[in-house]
Amino acid sequence: MEAVQPTPIPASDIYVNIGASWVDSAYYCDFLGEKLGIPRYYLKGLKITFNRYDGSWEVERSDDVRKYAGIKATEVYGTHRANAFRIFEDCLNQRDTTICDTVQTADGQKKYVVNQSETLSARERQHKMQDEFRDWIFSTPERREDLERTYNRLFNQIRLPKFDGSHLKFPNMNPYIQLYPHQVNAVQRILTNGSTLDPHRVGYGKTFTIVAAIMKLRQYGLAKKPMIVVPNHLIGQWSGEFRQLYANAKLLIAEKEDLEQSRRKIFVSKAAMGDWDAIIIAQSAFAKIPVSKERQRRKIEQEIEDIENSIRDRKEKYDHTSVKNLERIKKSREAALKRLMDDKTKDTVVFCDLATPKQTFESYECGKNFDAYNELKCKLIEKGIPQEQIAYIHEAKKDNEKLNLFNKVKGNVL
Repeated sequence: MEAVQPTPIPASDIYVNIGASWVDSAYYCDFLGEKLGIPRYYLKGLKITFNRYDGSWEVERSDDVRKYAGIKATEVYGTHRANAFRIFEDCLNQRDTTICDTVQTADGQKKYVVNQSETLSARERQHKMQDEFRDWIFSTPERREDLERTYNRLFNQIRLPKFDGSHLKFPNMNPYIQLYPHQVNAVQRILTNGSTLDPHRVGYGKTFTIVAAIMKLRQYGLAKKPMIVVPNHLIGQWSGEFRQLYANAKLLIAEKEDLEQSRRKIFVSKAAMGDWDAIIIAQSAFAKIPVSKERQRRKIEQEIEDIENSIRDRKEKYDHTSVKNLERIKKSREAALKRLMDDKTKDTVVFCDLATPKQTFESYECGKNFDAYNELKCKLIEKGIPQEQIAYIHEAKKDNEKLNLFNKVKGNVL
């Protein structure tokens, strides 16, 4: 196992910019305090917090911190219109500092106009702060070693597998076409991983790779009716190349017109009743197939529950500013849920209607609408695995719950 562990990435190969969420906020406090000349004793009045729900940073400082920062906050690392604390917060949030003036229009309305000279001056200070942070972050051995350990622990724990598809056979494929090694290896990767990014360059045969993978998935029973979503102008090209590789493939081609209201039911009937090797659908047509309202409702309700858990955590830490921001986000999601529930229009077709597997184990809490996780759970139960021994990582909401789940997996409990 030691021989295949990833080689540790040194600090010289790690790029750290202000706002990297994996960096301890204490380091950001140390940097800002050091540059502004704030005594370490008063640094407890400088608070930098990261909201993991919306990915935003916030900088708060006490009167003592502001007093000791003095001229460095308004001239060296900031301006009188944008002090160093605001500029650093903009850096944390990957936001360009912009200074606006309020002017009154002829009709008496207020209008915000960008002050070009003040904005340029503020952004110069912003670039200065970013450059000095990159020089500072690895300047001490202790900090460098700690950040190296953190980075490698978080981002260098996976040894990428190598896939060999040389053993694969492709029955019924055009005998005059021979796939290249990188293509059959990519097919093996798709068969193994499922969700796969194929980053091969133009001309490397990505279309044939995907077509061959689809037919192997069908052959192995891992896919029933694969759907290929392509740009509108590539519908003909994809169907042509699919048949070039597999002349007898049964394809359903769905163009923009097939999802018009008058023809949707016909398309759904064809998709549901036919045993298709693949459904090729135009991107604009695919965009017209909504997710069911029930699934949207569950997703929004889960988001609201996550926000409420974050609010409780922040209240325990007396982080009132983050609580206020989270409550604002919660209010917007609740408004979205209300709009969804008030919408009485009925979708003619939803994604679940396109011949997804039927649920047969309702006694095991399998819903009426297709859900990939419930479908898998039902099949595991069908094979005799107790329901209490089946769990998904997304069901664990907090870090301690996820750790507990991993421990149960290691202990063969799940």
